[in-house]
Amino acid sequence: PMRARRGLPLALVGLLVGGVIAVACSSAPASSETVTSDEPDGQMPSVSADSGEFVASGEMKASRIQHSMVKLADGRIMVIGGKDTGANHNSVIHSSAEIYDEASGEWDWTGDMSAERHALATGVLSDGRVIAAGGRGFLAHALADVDIWDPATGVWTPVAPLNQARDEVPGVVLTNGRFLIPGGTN
Repeated sequence: PMRARRGLPLALVGLLVGGVIAVACSSAPASSETVTSDEPDGQMPSVSADSGEFVASGEMKASRIQHSMVKLADGRIMVIGGKDTGANHNSVIHSSAEIYDEASGEWDWTGDMSAERHALATGVLSDGRVIAAGGRGFLAHALADVDIWDPATGVWTPVAPLNQARDEVPGVVLTNGRFLIPGGTN
């Protein structure tokens, strides 16, 4: 069985998907209380709205921590960037993105960003495109790179960089359509 610690993991993200809360998290412990699951390692747990219990969902294509996740306009879920969860997690940083389809329970690859990064800011723009900005690359360097993903093509396109490199940042799409990235480090 897969074992995880109950508490606030290092990377915990939840989104409401069709009345069910889907949760993906790193396995980093936050407390000593243990919860067990019989699901195979690597499967994304989600909460059943009917039973309130965690159930296994499709397995992601890449093992990730410090990635970002958005709910696309069509209801699918996209995970973006991050780094590997293995012993050498600092040597494997992802430029890739995956999309989860609730209907099939499967993850599929989509295009790669222009730079490998984790700890990045993402958001869904009013026209359904996804923006990925900043983040941290290899050697823990903050990045100024910005890419926009087009759902019609599945392709990320680099656009003008941030004024200043930023990582460990949240991002939010404002009502006027602009993307705000407050704080972070450089």
